Amino acid sequence: MNSETAEPVKQQKRSFNRTLLAFKEHVQPVNLLAFALAIIITLPLLVIVAYLFVGEAKEWGHISKYLLPHYLKSTVLLLLGVIPLSILLGVGTAWLVSVYRFPFRRVFEWALILPLAIPTYIVAFSYVGLFDFTGPVNQVYQKIAGPEAFLSIDVQTMPGLICVISFVLYPYIYLISRISFQ
Repeated sequence: MNSETAEPVKQQKRSFNRTLLAFKEHVQPVNLLAFALAIIITLPLLVIVAYLFVGEAKEWGHISKYLLPHYLKSTVLLLLGVIPLSILLGVGTAWLVSVYRFPFRRVFEWALILPLAIPTYIVAFSYVGLFDFTGPVNQVYQKIAGPEAFLSIDVQTMPGLICVISFVLYPYIYLISRISFQ
């Protein structure tokens, strides 16, 4: 090997070494762990997307024709209901707690965050049990209005779902709004 060809090879090796060092600086074990977890979490979705292209077409035809329109409509309705109600609850309560001075204001500042401590599915089951035919709300209503009275509040409808999900999600907006109002 003559000196003319040896010099570019040395420069390529130095360039490669610099690139390798820069890569090692940016790739930390924590980053690799986060990337691996992201792949594991998205793997089921990737499998579903892959089946769109290589799987049996009759199942996807049934899903896209009969199920998907209903699911998309329900999702859009939930979004159109939950977002404004969560914003209204979160910003409204943050404004009241931040701007006005009233008794037990300090208690409300912390109590309005408490829905974050309860998982959404437990809140949903609780509301279903509360407003059920034999639930405590109906029992109290029957004691007040008479034994034949029945309060019909079904949280398993779209308006009920919107309310329950909004009651679970408004604390996120409340926290951000309260910080900005202070």
